[in-house]
Amino acid sequence: MDRRVQRTRAQLKAALTELMAEKDIQDITVCELADKVNISRGTFYLHYKNVFDMLEQVEEEMLQGLREAIAVRPADADSNPFWRLRPTYEFFTKHGAFTSVLMGPHGDRAFMQRVGNVLLEHCRRDYAAAFPGGNDRDYEYLFNFLFGGSLFILEVWLRTGQQETPEYMAERTNRATLAGIQALTEK
Repeated sequence: MDRRVQRTRAQLKAALTELMAEKDIQDITVCELADKVNISRGTFYLHYKNVFDMLEQVEEEMLQGLREAIAVRPADADSNPFWRLRPTYEFFTKHGAFTSVLMGPHGDRAFMQRVGNVLLEHCRRDYAAAFPGGNDRDYEYLFNFLFGGSLFILEVWLRTGQQETPEYMAERTNRATLAGIQALTEK
């Protein structure tokens, strides 16, 4: 993608982030976005159909970036089924401002469900391989418990300004996950 296009899109994303901190997406106009980044409405329409299309595309780009971030398998992945936690927190550190407004009062709360679906599609097989011997029903309970708790921890961390490092959060989430597994797998 051309650097000018990338720069314009980045500026529009920053403007959208700023405006979504103040008001609902349906109250944001193309004119406001264009004025904020000093471009014409016509230039905006070269990139997006409307504000909703822009939000959808930005969210999809973020989800694709998350998929890419958690796909890079480290050497110790076989001994750590929770290895995707750290790149997840690192990704959201990089994109924290936008995800924070998405979870705010004017945001798109459904976005975190989409994040959850991306993580779940990757983590399910990691957990099943690391904890063999369970039945499908037990796995389903376990996945939903671990996943729901981990996603909530991520949401709280984002909502409260990401004061801890990604490494710290990955380690704490890992500990909570292991404790949950132990509690659910004890006979």
